[in-house]
Amino acid sequence: KSLYNPTSFERGRRRHAELVKKECGSKCELIDYVDAFWNKTMNAFQYFDNQGFSYFTLGGHLSAHGLEHVRPIYEKICSSL
Repeated sequence: KSLYNPTSFERGRRRHAELVKKECGSKCELIDYVDAFWNKTMNAFQYFDNQGFSYFTLGGHLSAHGLEHVRPIYEKICSSL
């Protein structure tokens, strides 16, 4: 069994990108976590780090550890403003 269903995730991801582009245009920055959480060795999402700390809560939201993991994405956006 897999925790990740790539078909439904990709459809939702593409639809969300279309909506953001349509509604916000150039005013919004689309943040994509795929690069941050995709494990190329396993060819799947990595939901936890090498020590077993989860990046997500039970509700599928980023945990405090997950937020620290994606902090560089937000730092890059903020530094370009």
